[in-house]
Amino acid sequence: MKPITLFILLLLMLSSACAPATDAPSNPDGQPSYPNSYPSDPSYPSNSGKPVQEYLPPAQPANPDNPYAPLPGDKNLQTDKVYLDLSEIQTTSPFPPEYQVALRGSLPTPCHSLRVEIKPPDEQNNIYIEVYSVADPNAVCAQVLQSFDVAVPLKNLIPVLYKVWLNGNQIAEIEG
Repeated sequence: MKPITLFILLLLMLSSACAPATDAPSNPDGQPSYPNSYPSDPSYPSNSGKPVQEYLPPAQPANPDNPYAPLPGDKNLQTDKVYLDLSEIQTTSPFPPEYQVALRGSLPTPCHSLRVEIKPPDEQNNIYIEVYSVADPNAVCAQVLQSFDVAVPLKNLIPVLYKVWLNGNQIAEIEG
């Protein structure tokens, strides 16, 4: 056999030895074992040590205008407080007037999820907003504060004067 042919055969054998395996590796009971990871598709969730609410696909909010609205499963969770550094009403459009509630603060832990419940105006044109957090009472979580900075729109206001209350305290008067 010519030396060039031997060289090509040797090269082919070496390159095939470096190719990835096509079969999944087996564990001792003969079943295929796969790495504990998801495909490299970026839309696929990956936990990589993050809190649950950051790697699970987001649930569809009960209110599309308010992604922090309470969800049906919240009744199974523990309710807790939030630490607010800022709570104000901001104007997003002068005519017709449109507003949003700007909130900045911290959740008790990274395992808590923010909830902002905006109740419809009552007969005296009071708008009551409750800001709190929910968490699984059985979750083991790092005891560090988790910051947030969100804005939630106030929708469907008719042109009257409203008083806006947040967690029992009046924070603004706005003209709808």
